[in-house]
Order: sequence, then structure tokens, then C-alpha cells
Amino acid sequence: YTVAIADADASGNVGFTCEGTANAVMGSATVSFPVKPAKPTISASGSATEFTIASSTSVTLTCTSTSDAANTAGAYVWMLGGTVIASETAHTHVVATTADKAGAYTCTVTKNTQVSDASDAFNLAAVVAKPTISSTGSEVSSGGAALSLTCASASDPQNGGTYEWYTGTTQVTGQAGHIYALSVTDNANVADVTCKVTVSGVQSVSSDPKSITVLKHCTKPTVASGALSPNTATITHTSTYTVTCDTGLKVVGSATITCTDGSLSTLTQCLELTVTGATNAYSLNGADLIVTCNYAGSLTPTGVVWHHRTSSTALAAVANEIILTPGTFASNAQAASITIKNANAQDDAGNYKCGFEFSNTATIEHTTATSVRSIKIVDSSNVDVTSQTVTTGTVTVTCVVTADTNPDFINWYNVVGSTKTAVDVTSGSPVKTSASNSVTYSVATTFTNVAEGTYMCEADYKDKNNPTDNVSFVVGSISSTPCTFAQIGSTGTLTCTLGASSAGKSVTFTQTGGSPVAGTLAAYDSANKQHVGTLAVSMADVSKAGTYTCTFVMSTDATVETTVSLSTADAAISSSDASSNAINKFESDTASFTCTITTGAVSVQWMKGTTALASTAYSVSSDVRNAANLITSEIISMPITSSSDGSYFCQGTYYTDDCSTPQTFKSSTSIAVTHVAKVATLTSSGAIVSGAAYSFTCQVANPSKNAADGSFKWYYGTSVIAGTGAVYSSTGSKIYEGSFTKTSIESDAKLQSVYAITAVNSAPTETFKCVAVFGDISIESSAMSISLQEISEYPEAINAVAGAAVEVTCKAKGASKATITFTKSDNSAYANDGVTETEATSSGIVETTGVMRIANFASSHAAAVKCVATWGSTSTDKTFSIVEIGLGTIQTSSWAIVGQFAKLECSARTQLYKDTAHTTALTDASGAAITVSPQIVWLMKGSNNQFTEVSGSRYINGQSLTSGGVTTTSLTIKSITTADKGSEYKCRVDYTTDTAKKFYGTAAESSAITVNLFYVDSFAITSDRSYLYKGASATFSCKAFAAKAPTFKFMSQELDLSQSGTTFIDQGTVSTVTADGNGGYSVTLTAKLSQNDNFKGINVECIATVDSSEEKKVVNMIYYRDCSVVTPKYFLQTSPAFDPNLLVKTDVMDPDTGNRVITTTGCTSAGYYYGPNGFKKTTTCTKETGRFDNKLWTCYKLSGRRRRGIKNEEERIKMWEMLLNETEHQIQNFEEETEEANKFSKIHIMATVISSFMVVVAVATLLVRRKYKKVDSVEVME
Repeated sequence: YTVAIADADASGNVGFTCEGTANAVMGSATVSFPVKPAKPTISASGSATEFTIASSTSVTLTCTSTSDAANTAGAYVWMLGGTVIASETAHTHVVATTADKAGAYTCTVTKNTQVSDASDAFNLAAVVAKPTISSTGSEVSSGGAALSLTCASASDPQNGGTYEWYTGTTQVTGQAGHIYALSVTDNANVADVTCKVTVSGVQSVSSDPKSITVLKHCTKPTVASGALSPNTATITHTSTYTVTCDTGLKVVGSATITCTDGSLSTLTQCLELTVTGATNAYSLNGADLIVTCNYAGSLTPTGVVWHHRTSSTALAAVANEIILTPGTFASNAQAASITIKNANAQDDAGNYKCGFEFSNTATIEHTTATSVRSIKIVDSSNVDVTSQTVTTGTVTVTCVVTADTNPDFINWYNVVGSTKTAVDVTSGSPVKTSASNSVTYSVATTFTNVAEGTYMCEADYKDKNNPTDNVSFVVGSISSTPCTFAQIGSTGTLTCTLGASSAGKSVTFTQTGGSPVAGTLAAYDSANKQHVGTLAVSMADVSKAGTYTCTFVMSTDATVETTVSLSTADAAISSSDASSNAINKFESDTASFTCTITTGAVSVQWMKGTTALASTAYSVSSDVRNAANLITSEIISMPITSSSDGSYFCQGTYYTDDCSTPQTFKSSTSIAVTHVAKVATLTSSGAIVSGAAYSFTCQVANPSKNAADGSFKWYYGTSVIAGTGAVYSSTGSKIYEGSFTKTSIESDAKLQSVYAITAVNSAPTETFKCVAVFGDISIESSAMSISLQEISEYPEAINAVAGAAVEVTCKAKGASKATITFTKSDNSAYANDGVTETEATSSGIVETTGVMRIANFASSHAAAVKCVATWGSTSTDKTFSIVEIGLGTIQTSSWAIVGQFAKLECSARTQLYKDTAHTTALTDASGAAITVSPQIVWLMKGSNNQFTEVSGSRYINGQSLTSGGVTTTSLTIKSITTADKGSEYKCRVDYTTDTAKKFYGTAAESSAITVNLFYVDSFAITSDRSYLYKGASATFSCKAFAAKAPTFKFMSQELDLSQSGTTFIDQGTVSTVTADGNGGYSVTLTAKLSQNDNFKGINVECIATVDSSEEKKVVNMIYYRDCSVVTPKYFLQTSPAFDPNLLVKTDVMDPDTGNRVITTTGCTSAGYYYGPNGFKKTTTCTKETGRFDNKLWTCYKLSGRRRRGIKNEEERIKMWEMLLNETEHQIQNFEEETEEANKFSKIHIMATVISSFMVVVAVATLLVRRKYKKVDSVEVME
């Protein structure tokens, strides 16, 4: 139901009545609550968020509430920063344009005496109008008069604000007024000028920048070894100077210097300049050619130029070819260089000339001669080589020198690290050729039996600028395993080995007439300097036999080769006794084998496993070689015995003139021989159960795995069982019906026959056996006798209550007494208190009865259980369930509120089940569920800690309800009091045993149910002192007990302290609710108390809500004044001047009591005590008053004469001083008392008291004035 404000009565309340009927009794309850007007909102004219100070344009605020469409006059309250704006009760408010009117505005509306929540704060800011800068001009002369700048803002018409001046971003120090006198003394430029103004604590934005031009003055320059004219030291703005140099120096540049507005033209100098450099420079082996020139002098060069040989064209920089580095002039010096990249003799040798250029002067030059020499080593194809592979021991290389001139000699060295050793070589005659700017000089050299290493060729010149080049000789060799044998179908591995100081890159094998095949490289053997390469030839056959070339690619990319050969051979074995590789035969049979070598061999050997077979013992024929040169060998006849089992194969021996090492190889297949014993195995399907089917299985080894090769005969005693499967007694009557089935089990090489009896209704009196027939071989099983046995009676299920005594009965029938045991369905042990067996015999059948007893049924007894009947080595069993029933879900606690009721519930099972999971109900013959009817009784824990049945009118037993096989009843406890907290109850369910239903009962008692109360346990307000005081940061701590976490609120004067502030407290912050694990939940509110003195006792509520239930606790909050911020009062002395620094005093603030005590104990030696000598004064401020109860004596300074004059008159006026002190004390008390009076009473009391003390005060004041008249005039005042 939505409540409208129109529903409220004159007092602003709405009432509702709830009526309900229970058990034919009607009850009702009425609730009334106030209806507050809708929370208003604030808007501003023109959507303003700020106003300009001192502006004529004001801002109008409007307070709007949907509950007051008429904007009722007098219904509104306006607040600024939480302070009520006096006399403003309309729905609009005009804001004056003064700085103190900026801040957060809120409003409320009153309807039917109910005050709305305060509106959200509307923040209105005050701004200062942007200032402007004016001046008398925009130029200032360096060293001249100052320029006056004025900063003005419409928000500061009287120029009473605080001003800041800036040049660029730097604030001008010492300038706080609105006028700034700008002066310049050092020719420095002045950045743009801006200003800001602060009015009533609000600062404006910066003004627009003001540009200032500085007129600079000229200063006479200094010229090295020169004279200037005119001779004036400083000439304002413009001047012209003429230069004259000393003897031996000349003017460099113009002889006239001009200064305009402080800026000089290029200075003329009288200087001496030099350029030096190296005589010769060299480039060897294509290295960069670098030429450097060095300039010395005090004049800065304007540029550097380079020329090559006789060319008049200056060299220019070319990327990656010519690099020009002019250098930097510093300390009267500059180094310049030219770099020729990858220099060669033809293009780059010769003279280089550098020239330093200067303004209006000739260039100063220096020339350097250069030589470019290079050398390279080439092979017989005239190709540059850095590495040469030597496989024959001899190698020839040529040194080629290109230079500006021919070398004197060509020398060879062996280089190891930094050491070079001359070597003897055979060199040919030099070959010389000439070009326009270079020569070429070549010498071929041959090395014999060269060792691996690095060798250097050096061209020797007299100036020892010798070019060199290196070549590495890598020596390599190859070897192989010449002959490899592989049996056809297997893998043969070809191997060759590289001998070299580093690993090879790859290896290939090429069969004659074929293509190269990549081989596999092993890890390089650095210790032996060997690298092995292999090729695995898989599924080798005759086509893969022959010669292969092994080729290694060395690290230098050189190749070395050798040859290897592959030979192949194979053998095959067969038998006329088997189509596969396996022979299965009965003992005493024979077997034969044939071996054929499919390619050339020298001899053949027969093997059984690892044993060579003797030719005589196994009837081995002589080897026969046919026209195709293939050898055949046979085992003609081998008798089968138990020792014949094994694997048979033949092995050939092969060798040739090229591969002289004999190689043996065995046949790729073998033949497994297994003897078959003449044994028949007879088994049965187990114990015979009366009326059930039964079967016998007969198995015998079947060498051929063919079901048609054998047959079976079955016997009952000595009589053959007819082909129909019928069994007859000795008198010819039919005992059993049956049938035969014959199958072949090929996986086990067995033949099987099954004789199945349709039903066994009487115990057999003869034995059974089978006979397997294979031609003239008969295999007979042993005879088997059997007896009839069964479990004749067992329970469908047992249901029991924990603690009950249980009996389980199981009966078994057989030819003899059975042993009856009970186990779990997984055959593990089942705990019980013993099984009692009895037996009875009827018509030759023995019935055994076993009764298992459980004295105290427990949950661990609930399980699927087997009744097992055992006769000797055979047994049979039946499975049933023993099920636990009893109490259902029981609550552990019940939560209630004082004055209301608590409700407890208890449930118990009434349905009986077939399984322990309670999923299948136990039913009778008609299919109806079988149930029991327990009685539920409620118990209460007494003072003796014993539980007894509840009684009395405050307890109401609820009606039992049954659903889903569970009965539930309740107990209602009325009129809950605090004494019920923690009380405990139980329910007892009384079950009665019913053996017909296989149910065993007893009394089942629940665990304790505890009554818990929902209430606010504690609520306290604390601060950093032992009491609350104005302005303190207070902590509101609240704790409640409930069934789940409550929702907390802190309320006062119908305001939520976490949502809005009040006149005595700021808006607070609520913490997260925390739980103690015992039903307790705590929360805190942190807020700052107001500085208002009027609140001496305020009710604050902590309200906890769970669902629709609400509990609260109220604290009357009293807070006091804060003496620590109060300033003590003194008797003021104006002449001589009062100096509080001369006063000796103690000042103690007690944070526990809130009292602050100040005691004056005298003055320092520099001051005089105002009052009788030695008099002490104490004043106290208490938290209740917040002010000091007395004024303190003070000290002031006097000359010695004045001090003596005063001392002589002290005794005379002592009484008047004490009277004056008492008067002041009473006036102070009067001020405190009248604070609490109303306005009119205050005026009346003031007039009366002032009249009473007028004379005393006048006289005391007069006398005190008279006393000090000799010294100076004094005033005594508040």
C-alpha cells in the first residue's frame, strides 16, 4: 500500500489496523507512524553554480517539494553550511554577492507538523572578477626610470585585496599592492606581466598578459691588440667604433663596429693564425685512410675545405665513402679530418690539402702525403681465399700486392696467437704490372706436407708500413668399414669416419648407379678429431646389396670420399604338419621341418631356442644345394613329448673372399611346437538349488582347433546319458531332463561340451563324468558327485531405531547341516552379538535356522547384509537391507523476541524401507506402504541439568502432520522473557517394536534445541577522552544478537545519522557488520560532534532489523565543553604594557575529568606583579562551564623608581584590589548565569545587577587609577 501525504491527519500521522483469526479467536494490532513530506530539491536561477563577488547580478535559489505544490509561505527553512538562515521561510532565497554567501545550501519543508528530510546540498561558489592591467606605456629603458603598472578587478573596487604580480611564470616578490613599478638595470628582457587578486579568501584567475619592451644601452667592446674610437665607456642606444691593430697584426674583418640598442655587429680582431698536420698518412689492407689538420689561433674559422692531388675542386662528403669532420673551435684550437672509407691505391693515394677559412681573409692550408697498400691471398683460380682444405698434403696459393710502389720482399709466417714464425716455402718469380697511380706485385708459393694452421703473407717495405693477409689450411682424411652384412628384411648400417680438426657439415651415401642419400652424423669426437657418419639401410634385400660411395662435406665445404660395401642373405623354415608357424600335437605324435637358404650360404645349423640340434638325435638330413645354388636341410621325423615344447629355427653361415669374416643369420621365422596332454577337465555350475537349472562343463585340449575333430560321451554312474540329455534311474524312470552343447574354444585350442539339466528336483545318487573321443584316442574326466542346497527363508528388510534390540532370522536347506553367517554385501565383516543355529531334518533334507542378535542397534549396523549358508567348500547366499529409521531433521536453535513466542519443531520417520538410502518403501502384499506410529514427547532442561516433560499453559503442543513418510510436530512457547535466553529443549520419539513388520523400536531422543533472543545487547558512544566534548570524533558502537546479520541504523531526532548530519553531529560513516561466530553482530558509526553548546542531553538510538523484526537500544548522549581550546582571561594592564611572557604559571589539562587549572606563581625578574607581592592566583575551567572561573594576575615592566613607588603604596590599597577582584568575579558569574535566561529576563537582570555594583566598581576604579597616577594612567577593563 502506498501512503500519500494527504492520508495523514493534522499531526502528520497515518494509522493502520491489522486483524487476524486463529483457533476461532480474533486479535488485532494497530500501528501509527508519521508521514514526512517528500525530500525537496534546490535549483538556481539561470542554472548558476557560482556568483561574482561585488556583482550587481544576484542568484535566486528555489526549494521545491512534490508534497507542497502551493509553495506554502512560512513552511521552509534555509540553511547555509548547516546554519539556519534567519527569517528566510519562503520557498525562494536571494543570495547576496559577498564571499561569505558561498557554500552548501540545504532546505526542508514542513507539512502537518512533519519536517521533511533535508535536500541534497546545493554548492554555490564565489569567484573574483578577472583583473586587467593598465600602464603609462609599454617600454622601459634599461637603467632608466621605472614603468608603473596597475592591476584592477570589479570585485575589488576599493583595492583592498591582496595582489600577486608575475613575469612569465615567476612571481614578483615584495609586490602585494595593485600598483607595480617595473625597472630594468641589466639589459635583460622582461617576460609578459600578469596579475591575480584575492578578495575575502577567493583568488581570481590571471589577467591577460601585458607585453613590455626593454630599451637596452651599448657598452664599449674589447678588441685584442686593438684600439677603439670613440673612447666613451657607455653610449645609450647607438654608437660606432673604429679599430686600429698593433704592429705585426692585421685587422681580421671589418674595421668598423656598430652597436644598436645594445646589440653589437660582428667584432673585428687583430690575430695571428697557424695550421699544422702530419707529413705522411697510410692505409693498409683496405682500412680507412684518415688525414688530420690542426688549427691554432684566437679567430674562429668559418669553414674547412679539402683538395686531393692537384684537383682544384674541393672534396665533398659522400655517404659511406668520404667523411668530412670539421671539428669544433674551442680554447683557440680546432682539429679537422677527412676519412676515406675502404681506401685503394689507384683512386685514393696521393697528397691531401686542408684549408681553414675565415671571414674576409685568405684560407690557411696544409698538405699531407698518403700511401695506400693492400695484399690478398688467392687460389689457382685467382679467387680470394681465407681457408684452404688440404687432402693431399700439398697446396699452392698466390700473394697479390696492390700499392703505390713495389715491396722489397714477400715473407710467409705460421701464426699462433700473437706469435709468428717464418716458414720455408717454394716461391715463383714475381709478376709486376703498373697502372696510372698504382702497381700490382704477385708471387705464387707452394707448401709441401703442410700442417694445419694459420699462415700469413706479408709485403715488406722499408718504412715498415707492411700490409698482411692470412689463410687457414684445413687438413682432412676419410676411412670406412669396408664390408657390412645384413640379413634380408633387417637393417644394415654403413659407416665411414672423417678425420679433421673440426666437425663435418654433412655425409651422403651413393649406391653405384643410384642417387645420394643423406646419412646421419654422430657427435663430433674432439679428443680424437673424428666425425662418424652412418646410413641405416632398412628392409635390406638383394637389390640393396653392393658398393656405396661415402662423401663427407667438411667445415670448409671441401669434400672427401671413400667406398663401403653391403652384403645380404636370408633363410626360411616350413613344416608339413602346420599351415602356420605353430604345431600343436598330442603326445607320441611326430613332426617334420624344412629349412631353405634364400641366398648364398656356406652351411646350415638347426636350433631349438639357443641350443644347436644334433643331426643324429633329430634325424637331420644332409644339406642339399640345388641348381639355383640354394641349400635345403630337413628334420625328417621328431617324436612329440613334453620336452618337445619350444621354438625351432635354422641358422646359416655366410662369407666371401671380399668379406672374409663369417656372418651367421637365422631364419626370419620360427615354428613353435606345443605338446597336448590327454586330460579332460570336468566342472559344474556350483551348488545345486532345488528346482533350479544346473550344468556341467567338460573341456579337453584340441590340437587342430576344429570342433568336427572330436566328440563327447556323458555318464550318470556307469550309464551313458541319452542323446536327448535325459537321465534315468536303475529302474528305468526319468530323473532329469537336459541337453548337450559342443563348442571349440580356438583361443585356448580346446574343445568343450556342456551338459545342462533343466531343473534339479531331487538329490543325485550317482556321479557324473565325460569322455572326449579323437579317432582312436579317448580322454576321460574324473567323476563328480553333487548334493542339493538352498536358503529357504530370509527377511525382505529389517527396520530398526538406534538403541533397539534386533533379531534377524535366516534358514537354509541341504543334504546336511549348514553353517549360517552374516556379512556385508561386499563380503566384509558385519558386527553383531552372535548367531544361534538350530537344525531339523525332514525327508532327508536338513533345515538350519540361524538367528543373528544385535543388542544395541547403531547407525553403523545399517547396511546391505548377506545371509550366507555354507556346506563344506560350497555356499549360497541371499542379500537384504538392515535400515535405520528415527528422528528427521532437528533444528539446533530457535530465535525469538522478548514478549513474543518461540516455535520449536521435531520430525520422525514413520515409513519403513527396503534400502538404507530410504528410496524404496517396504510394502505389504497389496502394495500398500508399511508404516509405524511413534509418539512424540517434548522435554525441557531443568535447573538440575535434567530433561523432563514440559507442562504448563505457556506451552502449546502443535498438531502432528505426516508427509513423505515423516511426521512433524511443533512446540510453541508463549510470552518469551529474557529468562528464556539459552534455555534448552529436546523431543523424544517413542517407537514400539512390531516383529510382524520386521521393525524393532525404542525411544529416540533429539539433540538439544536452544532458545536464542533477538535483541540489541550493547550501545555505547566514546571519544578519545573518558567523556564526550564539543568537536570530538565520536565512535558509536552497537552490538546485537540475531539468527543472521541484522541491518543497523543510528537515529536521532528522526534522522539517520549515516545519511545526514544534525545540529549536534556531522554525517557519520558506518562500518561493515562483523560477526563473532556466536550469534553476535557488531557495527560502528564514526562522526564528529558539533561545536554547539546547547545540546546537553540527546537521545540516540541503535536500531537492528532482521526481516520485519526490529530491536533497539537508546543512549542519552551528554557532551561537554572543551577546556583545552579556551583562552584564559587576564586583568589587562595597558600602561605600562602587559607582557604575558613575564608571567610564571602552571597550566594542567586533565583528559579524564575535563578540568583545566592555571596557577600564576609570580613574575620573572624583568617584570612586576600586578597585585600584592607574592599573591598567587588560580583559575579553573570545567567541562560543564567551558570557561575559566577567575581572571589571572599579570606582569608588566617598570623602571626601578616606578617599582619602588608602587611597592610603598601596596598595603594601602590591598583591600581595594581584593574588592575589585571580587567585583570582577561576580560580574563573570553574572555573565554565565544570564546566558541561560531568555532575552527579556536577561535585560532585566543585567540592569539590576549593574545598578547594584555601580558604586563599588566606580570607587574601585577611581582608587586604582589614583594609585597608579604617579606612574602613568591605567585602565581596568574586560
